[in-house]
Amino acid sequence: MAVNVALRLLKSEDEDLLIRIEQSSEMAAFTTLEMPSKEELIAFLNSEHNFEKHGQLRFVITENEEAVGFVDLSDGSSDLKSASTGIAVVPERRGEGIAAIALQQLFVEARKLGIEKLFASIQPENEASKRTFEKAGYSFLSKDGDYLNYSICL
Repeated sequence: MAVNVALRLLKSEDEDLLIRIEQSSEMAAFTTLEMPSKEELIAFLNSEHNFEKHGQLRFVITENEEAVGFVDLSDGSSDLKSASTGIAVVPERRGEGIAAIALQQLFVEARKLGIEKLFASIQPENEASKRTFEKAGYSFLSKDGDYLNYSICL
């Protein structure tokens, strides 16, 4: 069980972890988006991380100071009062409760930005993600095409 989970902003030394997670077969299995190239990921890593300006903010999830995944705020509404969330934990650390704890910590960061509501879109066959978001307090909202939509008011 995860005991010392924390969030920190993405830094340049997170390149290997970013590439490992974003280009993994597990990530490809649960997205309809085109997988980013290594060059695109490095450009993202080196860009300014400002939610208000760019509509995305990525945090590194650490457990006992070891980087074990990412959690994102993205696609904010025009008034920046709501955002989508996404999360990824390295395969060898899944099932430890890290993701649910990280989502709870993301709520604090979202509130600091004035965000009042978070959304998550999950493929129906991704049982682990559904359990994780429900454990963190998200509620099922609707089915939209290939995704189940969840939300939580902060």
